[in-house]
Amino acid sequence: LAAPPKEEEKVFTFDHCFSSLAAGGGGACGSAAPADQQQVYDAIGKEYLLGSALAGYNSCLFAYGQTGSGKTHTVLGHQRDPGIVPRLTSELFERGV
Repeated sequence: LAAPPKEEEKVFTFDHCFSSLAAGGGGACGSAAPADQQQVYDAIGKEYLLGSALAGYNSCLFAYGQTGSGKTHTVLGHQRDPGIVPRLTSELFERGV
């Protein structure tokens, strides 16, 4: 019997990491303070999605994660705290595009 071959360590990089845990709570983002909807939109929606679309490039928002991790909340939000899509749509119409 032989042990299966050892796999190489996989390394992943991220453009952004947003935390929903209290500052210093650990998690994937280390000691980052919790991000609100506006911070997420400013970093992803405004810069990548809207900026790229207005520059003539295709844009796509892909939300991936564990059930209950907040994907729908981040993308859609609610009336008092809109998510990426409502904020992006509002800004698009404000710019008169």
